[in-house]
Amino acid sequence: MAVIYAPPVQNQTITFSAISDQTFGNAPIQLVAAASSGLPVKFSVVSGPATLSNDNILTLTGAGAVTLEATQAGNDSFSAAPPVDLSFSVAKAEQAIAFAALPDRSAGDPPFIVSATASSTLPVHFAVLSGPATLDASNTVTLQGAGTVTISASQPGDANYNAAPTVQQTFNVLAIPQSITFAALSRQTVGDAPFPLMATASSGLSVSFTLLAGPAVLSGNVLTITGPGLVSVRASQEGNALYAPAAAVDQTVLVTPLNHGIGDTATMPDGRFSFKFYADPGQTAVVEWSPDLKAWSPVLTNVINELGELDFVEPGAPASDQRFFRVKLP
Repeated sequence: MAVIYAPPVQNQTITFSAISDQTFGNAPIQLVAAASSGLPVKFSVVSGPATLSNDNILTLTGAGAVTLEATQAGNDSFSAAPPVDLSFSVAKAEQAIAFAALPDRSAGDPPFIVSATASSTLPVHFAVLSGPATLDASNTVTLQGAGTVTISASQPGDANYNAAPTVQQTFNVLAIPQSITFAALSRQTVGDAPFPLMATASSGLSVSFTLLAGPAVLSGNVLTITGPGLVSVRASQEGNALYAPAAAVDQTVLVTPLNHGIGDTATMPDGRFSFKFYADPGQTAVVEWSPDLKAWSPVLTNVINELGELDFVEPGAPASDQRFFRVKLP
């Protein structure tokens, strides 16, 4: 009769080296462990954000605590090895935002969309920190006027990513230039009715007027002449949130006394006689004098100046016998 000898079943152990803590996004890990029996070791994910392939490659799928287990079931010669658990932490990944500089714009520009990307591919959130602009849910920026606008881009993170550092971009919104159209004013005569000043701004905003100098009164845009001379007025538009101030435009109007009249007569300290004659600028006038209103002699021939005046001062020594003066126009 044959006697069969069965050797006793041996114990075995598993050596499973520790895995250092990881960060989400790290490369997959090749798991390695050894059984004292030389038999192959099997791995499994007990808990945590990770997956294991057939060739024992561990892929991290999120942040958190991961626990792995290594086992060896044994065979006819070796009993099952005590399982070995191994745990490590997976930290959240850092992320960054790419938010390009924004170009300067004009207050009249149409709305535009802002965009940025996070290295995590999570959605980026925007906010207007300061300046004349609004932002809607579709990330469309609408400009409200001129000034400096600062927009922030942020990403608060999630279970796997820490919040990204906020990125700010600042740009200038330039006021829209405007100009004033203020036509030249026609010559006026003392006694003419008050008249309105008319000017327009390319912005469509109202134009205001200022009396700079001269014999007149300005009420609103109505100019009332009070005497002869040069009257200077200014048209201005100070702008608003959208439009820059316009360059002021000045106009000067000539106000002449009633034509063909003599005024401002005076006797000078040396006895000579002076006066002004009023007529249309550019006309030629001849001043004559006479002792008896019968015989007339020319004294001065000159052109009426741009103010509509001819200044006459009796020439030479006093001519006491010349008692009468007159002005003739061709």
